[in-house]
Amino acid sequence: MTTVLPQSPAPEPIDFAREVYELLRDTAPRLFAVVEEFRPVTEKPDAFVVAWGLAYADGAAEACAA
Repeated sequence: MTTVLPQSPAPEPIDFAREVYELLRDTAPRLFAVVEEFRPVTEKPDAFVVAWGLAYADGAAEACAA
């Protein structure tokens, strides 16, 4: 009697570059801007960027003046 072992599927090769890309995409901080808006009485509303920042997944954020 012959014993037949179950065939295990060959593991798929890992696309390392894709894995790194997905890691970076999923963990990259988000860019945000702090904007100040003002409305002069006689002119159209205007705004300007006060600061740029990075927001992290853990809730931390950093900002620097523009």
